[in-house]
Amino acid sequence: MTFIASLWQSMPSTVSLGLLWGIMTLGLYLTYRLLDFADLTVDGSFALGGAVAAHLVVTGWNPFAATAMAFLAGMIAGAVTGLMHTKLKIPGLLASILTQIGLYSINLHIMGKANLPFPVKITEAGKVYTTIFGIVPSFGLGTKGVVLLYSGIAIVLVIFVLWWFFSTEQGITIRSTGDNEHMSRALGINTDNTKLICLMLGNGLVGMSGAMIAQNNRVATLDMGTGCIVFGLAAIIIGEVLFRRRSLLGQLFAVALGSIIYRIIQSVVLQADWPAEDFKLLSAIIIAIALSLPVITEKINALMVAMGWKAAVKPLPTGHADNATMKEIKETNVSAAAPSSSGSLHIQNVEKTFNIGTINQKNALNGVNLTLKPGDFVTVIGGNGAGKSTLLNVIAGVHKAENGIIEIGGTRVNHQAEYKRAAKIGRVFQDPMMGTAAGMTIEENMSIAMKRGKRRTLAKAIRRENREQYRQMLKTLDLGLENRLRSRVGLLSGGQRQALTLLMATLTKPDLLLLDEHTAALDPKTAKNVLTLTERIIRRQGLTAMMVTHNMRDAIRYGNRVIMMHEGRIILDISGEEKQNLKVEDLLVMFEKVSGSAMANDRMLLS
Repeated sequence: MTFIASLWQSMPSTVSLGLLWGIMTLGLYLTYRLLDFADLTVDGSFALGGAVAAHLVVTGWNPFAATAMAFLAGMIAGAVTGLMHTKLKIPGLLASILTQIGLYSINLHIMGKANLPFPVKITEAGKVYTTIFGIVPSFGLGTKGVVLLYSGIAIVLVIFVLWWFFSTEQGITIRSTGDNEHMSRALGINTDNTKLICLMLGNGLVGMSGAMIAQNNRVATLDMGTGCIVFGLAAIIIGEVLFRRRSLLGQLFAVALGSIIYRIIQSVVLQADWPAEDFKLLSAIIIAIALSLPVITEKINALMVAMGWKAAVKPLPTGHADNATMKEIKETNVSAAAPSSSGSLHIQNVEKTFNIGTINQKNALNGVNLTLKPGDFVTVIGGNGAGKSTLLNVIAGVHKAENGIIEIGGTRVNHQAEYKRAAKIGRVFQDPMMGTAAGMTIEENMSIAMKRGKRRTLAKAIRRENREQYRQMLKTLDLGLENRLRSRVGLLSGGQRQALTLLMATLTKPDLLLLDEHTAALDPKTAKNVLTLTERIIRRQGLTAMMVTHNMRDAIRYGNRVIMMHEGRIILDISGEEKQNLKVEDLLVMFEKVSGSAMANDRMLLS
């Protein structure tokens, strides 16, 4: 038999295996790509699925029920890794390795030996194995045809279920956690829970794949999961490079196709009669090439462009090219909203110390006292290390204060986690990249922000009426973003992203808005536009706000109060007519008089 004929004859089995392994690859894709978590649990949870299915079928269980239990067993394995990482704070990679090591012994206990074959029945038609492929209707197909048909149906069902789930309010939070964990917590998402759910779901699929592979092979073995992580990563990369899809559904199908293609490559190697001792080496080379495809294709494309063989790939249009071309934000004649009675902040004797008990101990906050009335817009200035950003982070729950009282809207929040405080707090970060999920669309980012402080369910995250609502909200920014709802946020300029972050922070009216040098990373023109927008939103919604800035002129110009911090304390608090008549020179004199030293911060002196 010729090489081509032999390869063609083996193709049904090859594609079937690619589909069955594709379910495992989809599970790995959830953790590796969507969650951005390097999970090595899969080698163990894959074998766990096979062991559980084989053991249950041998003891009399229906193969479908046994496969469902394998999915559940995989979820438990993922939960162990997740709990070690989120609750015990063990690094994710190490937690997954520990779980994988432990599963080796557990799988051996389940099977009782190194391999466990599925039972077989003798019928008039011959031997029939008690597996899902042995009890389903065959429709006149042979054994290979049955496996190909049902493995195809299984993976398509898995893909559409995943697509549905990750388009729900709950599912979209998992994607945002993997894209930008800081933003997710700031928008009220319990990122520990989202990590746990994704790890459980991913390893559940891996366990189900292991069960189906074991039934296809008619035996579960202790080492059947060896190399799963490598296979899965190679399949993901192949799928992403060859099938460049942007939609989530397209990406899931690309991953499945990548698994099939990788199995075909392996089949070619096997059919080529390479020496058995070289198979591992060839597999390693194939995987290395697959993982290098993104870099290889980029270099080939650049070379072809340089030689004039291929036109350069044009960048996707972004509407507004960069910060410098960002449109001037127009003033609107909107009367200021009445301040919310809940929008207040009370801080009493708050202290925060970093690196306690070490030579690097730093007293960042030393008995800070501050009260903001509803509608107060306070600007915060001070030199480097004065405690400005630390104060905002302690209020937001990023850092826990050792002593003191923090009340927002009349509610004490000292012991609340960051994601719980987010129900009352809107935040805009210094880095424009921190406030949005770059890999998600504008409408997906806004959908997450809209549910801040509310219960997230399995309802569809974005409906038609939501899009119209988001479009109207984006029009207030006057940046043309209302026509780009399905554009990825990563395509926006820094100014556009910061304006979007500001809108997201105030989408549902917060009791307190925290702005941590949110214009520091922008060019002067864009910074001015964002500040104008900030003032307009605060005035229109009657928000209570704190804005940290290094620019003294901005501190004087915006807000109704300005406070100055030095060495973890508030040393100046100026408001009313005194603030209206304040000049930069006056602030410098006041600072020297109160602190006993001259201002030594170049950024503030030159602002």
